[in-house]
Amino acid sequence: MSRSPDGGRHAGFTLLEVLLALGLGLVVLLIVDRIYTASTRNYDLQQTLARLQESGRAAVNLISQDLRQAGYYGITDVEAAAALGQLAGSRPPAASCPAGSDRWGRMVLQPLFGLNDDATAYACLASRWVRGDVVTVRYADPTPVSVYSNSLYFRSGPYQGTLFVGSPATPPFPPTVDHRMVARAYFVGRSRNGAGPRSCEGHPIPALVRETLGPAGVPVAEEVVAGVEQLQLRYGVDEDGDEAVDRYVDAGDPPLDTLSGWRLVRSVRLWVLVRSECPDPFHQDRRTYELGDAPPYQPNDAFHRALYRTSVALRNPLP
Repeated sequence: MSRSPDGGRHAGFTLLEVLLALGLGLVVLLIVDRIYTASTRNYDLQQTLARLQESGRAAVNLISQDLRQAGYYGITDVEAAAALGQLAGSRPPAASCPAGSDRWGRMVLQPLFGLNDDATAYACLASRWVRGDVVTVRYADPTPVSVYSNSLYFRSGPYQGTLFVGSPATPPFPPTVDHRMVARAYFVGRSRNGAGPRSCEGHPIPALVRETLGPAGVPVAEEVVAGVEQLQLRYGVDEDGDEAVDRYVDAGDPPLDTLSGWRLVRSVRLWVLVRSECPDPFHQDRRTYELGDAPPYQPNDAFHRALYRTSVALRNPLP
């Protein structure tokens, strides 16, 4: 309260009161800013963790669903049909994926195959593969087709099977059924868009990529889940014929060092490591990740990660 020259009084604040009010206001603003910053950071963190969970589950589900379908060819026993010379249009199994050819999709007698931390033999992957294992599955889509496109199809009959591209020369005659042929190879590559490889703050973004059958049955690559940094698999083999897994081995190890050895696989163990697309300056990942036969991984960087593991039992006998 201040006093006028004539002895009257005027309402107001002293300098000390003004300074005190300004100081208290600044403290309140600072507290509000801290709360807002912490809330925003926590929201961003929760969003990042939610995306990691969504990406990890999506990757595991996609690969697991295809593994369970491996070797399904409708009512056709492809091994018996091949022995009778009634597997028209198929190609012999091979540990390769030629670029620009439909041979890879026609290897119906090799419904499961893998590569261990290498993709040299798979020319169709070109430069897309970055690291980790590669797993290939083949089967006939269970849903019968009646409308055709420029795709690879499998006609399933009791004692024969036929592969063809486009519309068939003759319609299927019951009990034969036409199915779309599926061949997919999953691997870790780089995320891409129309302008090329994607990155965040100079860091390339990894992704789960799969080679699939494009027009005319020629393999093409498609990105399915961004943020997948590592993929590892081990295969449970039945070596004594009792339909139980005796041990788990890696692709390329006996008995999976031969194409015929893959028919012994009864289950697959799967590891998927997912990473945030961008680094977090407030985070340091000092954990150690154990994935299959890969060396222990200690990233020690600013990315958030989540590791997903599962085991998948194969439903169909492998020829």
